[in-house]
Amino acid sequence: MSELQEVSKWMTREKKDSALEAMMPRIMACTTKSSRGNMPHILAELMPKCLKTVLPKLSKEDRVEFVLEMISILVDKGSVRMSEEERDEFVLQLVEQIRS
Repeated sequence: MSELQEVSKWMTREKKDSALEAMMPRIMACTTKSSRGNMPHILAELMPKCLKTVLPKLSKEDRVEFVLEMISILVDKGSVRMSEEERDEFVLQLVEQIRS
């Protein structure tokens, strides 16, 4: 087990969240200027692939907690700069997708 994994194992959820929030700006800044604008697109492309690999390895309880949190974030941040009508339509599309 790496040192990072060992430390992470003993960190509280709040400390992990805080550490991740602190790292994100540095991760985004580490890319070269020419690719910096592409980083959100790269992450959006990689995230679904990562989730397909990682989620099955989590316990049922952890998966449920994670998915509920992600849906909340996706709706909140995915509807930024949308009118109330557009947001409502967005949520309806999500519900239809989940039900299918």
